[in-house]
Amino acid sequence: MAADARMQFDSYVVAPANEAAVAAARAVADAPGVAHNPLVIVGGAGVGKTHLLAAIGNGVERGMRVESFPAARFADSWRAAAKAGELADFRERLTGADVLLIDDVQRLSGHADAASGLAGVLAAREEHRRQVVVTSDRPVARIDGLDLALAAQLAAGLTVEIGPPDDAPADGPRPAARPTGGLDFQSFVSDIATAVAEHVEGWKMRVAEAVSSWHAAGYRTTALERLLEEAAAPANYEAVLRGFGATVRRLKELEAEAITADPALAGHDAFRDPERLRDAEAMVKRALTGAVELPAPSVEFSRNGFEVGKANQRAVKAADAVAAEPGRRYNPLVLAGPVGVGKTHLLNALGNELADVSGGAAAVACTSAATFSDDFLSALREHTTDAWRRKYQRVDALLVDDLQSVEGKDQTQDELFHLLKELLDAGRQVVVTSERPPRDLAGLDERLRALFDGGLVVELAPPDAALQAQLYRRFLDGVPAGQLDALTSYLSSRPAASVAEIIGTVHRLTAAADAVGTPLTLEMAKRELEGPEPVASAMPTPVRAAPAVRSAADVFFLDDEKVVWAWRDVASRVLEELR
Repeated sequence: MAADARMQFDSYVVAPANEAAVAAARAVADAPGVAHNPLVIVGGAGVGKTHLLAAIGNGVERGMRVESFPAARFADSWRAAAKAGELADFRERLTGADVLLIDDVQRLSGHADAASGLAGVLAAREEHRRQVVVTSDRPVARIDGLDLALAAQLAAGLTVEIGPPDDAPADGPRPAARPTGGLDFQSFVSDIATAVAEHVEGWKMRVAEAVSSWHAAGYRTTALERLLEEAAAPANYEAVLRGFGATVRRLKELEAEAITADPALAGHDAFRDPERLRDAEAMVKRALTGAVELPAPSVEFSRNGFEVGKANQRAVKAADAVAAEPGRRYNPLVLAGPVGVGKTHLLNALGNELADVSGGAAAVACTSAATFSDDFLSALREHTTDAWRRKYQRVDALLVDDLQSVEGKDQTQDELFHLLKELLDAGRQVVVTSERPPRDLAGLDERLRALFDGGLVVELAPPDAALQAQLYRRFLDGVPAGQLDALTSYLSSRPAASVAEIIGTVHRLTAAADAVGTPLTLEMAKRELEGPEPVASAMPTPVRAAPAVRSAADVFFLDDEKVVWAWRDVASRVLEELR
């Protein structure tokens, strides 16, 4: 279930009794999974734990998936899923959510199966750095009967307490005391939020909370401190706060990548200063490049060097869209078509575009499916699969040529599926080529087929006459201007199954011209491709055969003219027949 949309940070009254909890909650909403994970909010009944929990769910970036449960309902849902045989699906739903919120976790003390299951979910979420926030009426260590693994996982995060409402200062608003007469405390504090805002500059409080929280987490907050110097609220201060959180999240990811290559980089200053993000990216790139070299796209293939026609224009448009917005448009993208239609050229050209657009910051890997399989099997034999996987897990874009090469290779396909799913879940771009659409690859794993069907599959056809003319015109160097149009028209009228065949024809004609030391002409091309025209023989002069020969020939032919026209040496032919 989703967090209650009525409960927002803006309607939450901040006071000394809860300011630490609010600061931690806002930091979590700005950058889920980075600073405080898990976050445990502790406090007695009616102090605003549920409101703050829901505010986190409502405050995260749009598009993030939030799962929110009161603990009792979580236990009921877990039991119902187990009874229906749907526990695996329920567990996957919880694991995959960007933010998981559990209210009143102490209520799980009587539900051993649900609590143990939640411990397993939290372990899986920690691996992917996904945020968990729970509330409790007491510290988790004091919850009798709570699953020990769950208690240990929660205690390893940050615990913040919310005390009872304090008395307000003499010139401040009325104290936020718990009301009587049946009114909900959250409704009461929402009613007085406006009064508090009249006495406190809310935006400065928000920024100060963020500074305090990020500083406590070990990050430099110079960019946020500059906001506090402003006399009035900057129009974009909320965007700055959210951007700061996103940058911290990226620094966290970069540090994890760097440590895989060089553990000595853990805790480096560049990973603690959001204003040094570019330094951190460059450092990681150097570390990883020195550790494992990625297979790069071939520089021989460029986008400008790829001719576009009706046979391939849909594929080219899709590739251009991917280059403009990698990970957002057409992901995964499958380029399908027979041998020689330009799939490999377009794939490598796209890889070069992705690298160029990022200024070299993007990690782009381009390999063939056969090479991917061979390298994976080598890593298995050498017990280096972890390092091999990390090489690909860090890429921003993975391009794989000739997918059909892994048909029937179950182990390779399983590895490829998990890698591609991980990259796609992280918003990284995936592009593959194949001689046939994935649905037509009989030996392809059903999971891979479903994964590719969820993206865009575009087909490239053999070049038509118009595209052939473009290609011939591009490849025919040194042809006299007066011959080029006629030669191009002639060549493009001949069938060609692929670009490779067109290039082969050009090479053949060029070699023929070089052999005689003259420029290539239409007539020369026709002679080379069609052979010399038959030479008409001179009409023979009728002759009379010797009587003996005529007598023998009459056995086979009815008149003299047929004998003369059919064979020039009639006598020899007759002698051959009479042997």
